Amino acid sequence: MSNRGLERPMQAGIDEAGRAPVLGPLVVAGVAVRDPAVLAEMGCRDSKRLSRTKREAIDRMLRSHPDVRVEVHEIAPDVLDAERQTRKITDIVLDRFRAIARALHPRVLYVDAADPDAARFGRAVAERPPPDIEVVSEHKADDTYPVVGAASIVAKVARDAAVAELARRLEPRLGMQLGSGYHDPHTDRFLRAWVAKFGDLPEGTRRSWASARRLLSEGT
Repeated sequence: MSNRGLERPMQAGIDEAGRAPVLGPLVVAGVAVRDPAVLAEMGCRDSKRLSRTKREAIDRMLRSHPDVRVEVHEIAPDVLDAERQTRKITDIVLDRFRAIARALHPRVLYVDAADPDAARFGRAVAERPPPDIEVVSEHKADDTYPVVGAASIVAKVARDAAVAELARRLEPRLGMQLGSGYHDPHTDRFLRAWVAKFGDLPEGTRRSWASARRLLSEGT
């Protein structure tokens, strides 16, 4: 490990990707570092502002850098469906934020708030990790803090890889593009065609989503 920033307190950022889609996992990622300048130099920022090629390049740099720690929690669609029977999506995401906070155990934790009330979300994250962690919770934190931008990149790349693997398995069975997993035209057409052909939703679908239930009821 280099000596750069060695005396600084560890800071971490946490963000998620894929909260809304009907297909594929929800991914929560955390990145920890002592010197955030390392991340700024890599170009870490809100993943939506970067091309896929750039995100993947930064993801590789983050995972290979000796001064950077990465923690990823992937919530599969069937796990989401099971947990949503008794819990809200915000609480499900909150649990993973807390788990990553415990795993990275920084001195200061920056989070991209997954709740309309950013302060409330920050207080909730701080309830479970060790009490010496200071939590800063803001909306659009991935655009403000490079460490949260780094987390958003890791989460986005991991989700994109999972959706690409799902597409590799499913697309040949219909000869159609799967799409992003969000409600883009490709994904909507794919799901409608799948239900029409097979009478059920494909693997990787979040069956508890209202849109998935509606598609299934319309097609069967």
